[in-house]
Amino acid sequence: MKTNRIYETDGHIFSFDAVVVDCVGVETGYALALDQTAFFPGGGGQDPDEGELNGEAVIRLFEKDGLIYHVVAQPVPVGETVHGELNEVLRFRRMQQHSGEHVLSGLAHTLFGCENVGFHMSDDFVTVDFDRPLTAGQIASLEQKANEAVYANAAIRCEKPEAAALKTIEYRSKLDLTENVRLVIIEGIDVCACCAPHVRRTGEIGLIKVLSFMNYKGGVRLTVKSGGDALADYAAKGAQTSELIAMLCAKEADIPALVRKLQEEAASLRLALAQEQRLRAAAMVEAVEQTDGNAAVFGEGLSADALRFAVNEGVSRTGGLFAAFTPAEAGYRYCMGSKTVDLSAFAKAFHAALGGRGGGKPNMIQGSVPADRNQIEEFLMK
Repeated sequence: MKTNRIYETDGHIFSFDAVVVDCVGVETGYALALDQTAFFPGGGGQDPDEGELNGEAVIRLFEKDGLIYHVVAQPVPVGETVHGELNEVLRFRRMQQHSGEHVLSGLAHTLFGCENVGFHMSDDFVTVDFDRPLTAGQIASLEQKANEAVYANAAIRCEKPEAAALKTIEYRSKLDLTENVRLVIIEGIDVCACCAPHVRRTGEIGLIKVLSFMNYKGGVRLTVKSGGDALADYAAKGAQTSELIAMLCAKEADIPALVRKLQEEAASLRLALAQEQRLRAAAMVEAVEQTDGNAAVFGEGLSADALRFAVNEGVSRTGGLFAAFTPAEAGYRYCMGSKTVDLSAFAKAFHAALGGRGGGKPNMIQGSVPADRNQIEEFLMK
């Protein structure tokens, strides 16, 4: 016996009655096999449905020997009837995402010869992997065509052709399937082997939006949202844009130019600050007298770049090591350099004595140490 999978022919059935044909104890409760179910057990990059049986949460779903088992907290005797209720909002959301992916993948195959080699539906978005790279212009065209397919409100149907008929049908599939193949057919757009529930018409998918894309394994990975998720994303970004308009006192169309101007000003200020810090570091180093031993300088608010600059300028003034320190949240950040001392070995003793951490090369190390200035100077000047 096999469980009749109601979702294979109609993904819009969210409640059903079924007879228990098996009940077994499992680690998290009791697994009920049913003669029929609307619960999709998961697969092909999509998570299982959520919902209840007789008012109890379905903890998880799994398949075995053609039966779909529903794990619940309490046992139900074989032969009894149970009532199932799916999380309708979640099911419909996932159908929008999955059907939207089929539209994109079918059109990518037709327009650009792409094969879908990866699909995953997360809680926040869908990723689709194609086996060849696409340009930004091609992706924009693909998105436009996909939404035109939504406007066309084409029918989506699911069929399981006989083996002989299947051989005459051209369809997309990641696997070499030969029997019991379920095809999801989107009229004029796509034919693809798939096990998941889908909407009835493309109009139910709603907006299909490609959020981003990146080169991936010789092809391209798209990050996509469809339907209610795409609308929610648009609303969130609209709210962010409104906040930027208020913060920058600018029109929406002027925001990119204004942000670029702010970036340029920030870069100029960072450069000026770096130059000022290097001048301070140079002055600190200039005040250090030539010595055969170690030397150190301490300065407020120095960047990592300024510390390195000070060390590079100061190593010629010592026969040992030259160190630059700046106060940190707990103790000091530092950079040390030397032409004569193996600082890899020195760092071990320094950190062991003062509880610091860091690393680098034999001639230069960087890190932090939770000690006060007196402790640091006492150790360096031993």
